[in-house]
Amino acid sequence: MMNEVMVREGLAHEYTYDSAYEYQGLYVADEHAADAASARLWSPDAYAGDTEQSAT
Repeated sequence: MMNEVMVREGLAHEYTYDSAYEYQGLYVADEHAADAASARLWSPDAYAGDTEQSAT
């Protein structure tokens, strides 16, 4: 699944709109792993590790 690869590689966030979905646990775990590894979006060189800041 491409969306899983993107989250796992630190290229995307897991986002739940209204309710849980089939792969939510997997994507949450992938996002935590990417964060722990400082991958892409969570890299100190990208957004200073702050993936919640707005684009200006």
